[in-house]
Amino acid sequence: MSMRPLKCEMCGSSDVVKQADGFYECQHCKTKYSIEAARQIMFGNVLTIDLADRVEDYLSLASQAMNDGFYAEAEQYYNRVVEIYPDNIEAWAMKGLAVGLQSNMLNNRLSEAALSFYRAIEYADLDQKELVLQTCLEHMKTLSTQVISAYGQQFGENTDALSYDSFSKLVDYMIGVYQGLENRLQKKLVDLHVATCHEVQRAVKEAWQTAIKPTYLERRKLAFRDSLAINRVYLEYVVKVDYCVGLLEKVLLLVGDNLETSLEINELLLHLHESAEMEAPVGSSLYSRLIPQLFEKDDSQRRRSEISLYQKEVKRLKSLLVLESLANDAYAYHEFEEVVKQREQVLEDISNTSMLNVNRKDKLETERLRLDILIDQAFRNRPKQGVAV
Repeated sequence: MSMRPLKCEMCGSSDVVKQADGFYECQHCKTKYSIEAARQIMFGNVLTIDLADRVEDYLSLASQAMNDGFYAEAEQYYNRVVEIYPDNIEAWAMKGLAVGLQSNMLNNRLSEAALSFYRAIEYADLDQKELVLQTCLEHMKTLSTQVISAYGQQFGENTDALSYDSFSKLVDYMIGVYQGLENRLQKKLVDLHVATCHEVQRAVKEAWQTAIKPTYLERRKLAFRDSLAINRVYLEYVVKVDYCVGLLEKVLLLVGDNLETSLEINELLLHLHESAEMEAPVGSSLYSRLIPQLFEKDDSQRRRSEISLYQKEVKRLKSLLVLESLANDAYAYHEFEEVVKQREQVLEDISNTSMLNVNRKDKLETERLRLDILIDQAFRNRPKQGVAV
């Protein structure tokens, strides 16, 4: 039986080379052939190869590899599919997932995954583009959650400068990936931003509740009456609290106009600052003056200022959410809007009233408290239409 040269059936090139994976690859158009396919070409038993059948085989093998957790192997099969059919939506979407699932703290591949998802969306027909977009975004959420969870766990276990810096850089990296994807799609990916915010918030809250605060309380208990030791422990605690604050303030950049998520993060920020303020040992200011090398500065004033700012922001967001829920009830909307305006005026009056005018200060603070209670009540009842204030 005569043997013919092995030529690529796609482009006619004779430059077909056997690869390490056992397949023959055309060096010109990158089409791949199995050993059996190459044998059929050379010996003339079959003059054509059904590329569609080969793609189905690759997709089936890739799916099995994904189910078995062999993501690198699945990625290779999806690569073979898009080499044959560059516009195969399924292959691009699933390649993105396979690539992303290989991410770890030493090799973050979310940007590669995002590019594959973009290809899937780009090649989708107009009538299926929205479905493909939502599918890819769900994959992206899954991958983002996985990566954030790993960094969050490390942060909770260590809560030191290194783990904070790593987590902070991850958030920066993810913001960059999202912006790049948004620029390509010319579309804001709000759901993806919100999902990331929730996951970072969850990781920070868990670290504070299960590690940072309990460890501080235990160490403070052990320090007992040693004032110097108590102040050392407290200083380490507020440093860790500020790590949490830094991460939460960073993800606020992703929230955008999502009032619910913004409120949740601001409430946690307020809680962290209040905890740091309430836990301050008696005499910490004295130690900061006597032993300055232990304290960069007495941040009590800064902390109180932050608390005041977050209190105002929380009330503002609650007010906006109540107004949003009352949009279809003009009377209730107007009534609550008046409460919000009254509170703003009281805050302005408090700010402009001298500290020496104690009686007026007290009256204004009492009025502010009354209005705050009304806002909180309206917020708690806001699912009901037409909340009476």
